[in-house]
Amino acid sequence: MLAMTSPRSVLGLLLLLTLALADRSDRQALQLEDAQNSTGRKYKCGVLASLSKACYPATFNTIVKKWGPCDVQCSPSTLGCSCPGRGSCSVAVGHPKLRSLSAGAVTAWYSVRVNLETKEWEVLDSEEAWQGDSFVKTFKWVSAVTSRKGATGLSYVDPDEVSTPVMSGGDYCQPGVAARHEAETRAAVRRI
Repeated sequence: MLAMTSPRSVLGLLLLLTLALADRSDRQALQLEDAQNSTGRKYKCGVLASLSKACYPATFNTIVKKWGPCDVQCSPSTLGCSCPGRGSCSVAVGHPKLRSLSAGAVTAWYSVRVNLETKEWEVLDSEEAWQGDSFVKTFKWVSAVTSRKGATGLSYVDPDEVSTPVMSGGDYCQPGVAARHEAETRAAVRRI
């Protein structure tokens, strides 16, 4: 007996397949192919399939006490994220700049860039401005640290937690390419 497959579940499967990397050697090959900017740093760019292992310095408040953001690089722990120095870290669940996209049972969070040496991650952001008679939207990578109180700590994610979508052209580490892919994938999900 054949099971009926909904277009949404098919798209979910396709999204999962584009996010999945066949094996560790493919991951390593993609890491070597990912963008190298003018400073010589290498990055892996893509989406997060899980937010529980992406950490960033963040303020934490309770009724009795308030902790500032971590003053060093966050690290993963059994309870999510921890700060090996002073302050607090948060998992990326509530990160204000990450955007989720769900298709069926598959959810991914767009778009991130992780430094392969430091494991610090950045998030895709945009700016809108008038340039003459045109209203222009420009995309760029920005720090995942959201605190406005002079945070000195660094975010953390293992590069293996970032999946680079399979694309026909362009380098996902280029902000405009990442934004275009995200918009096209979001539009495809809405059409279903």
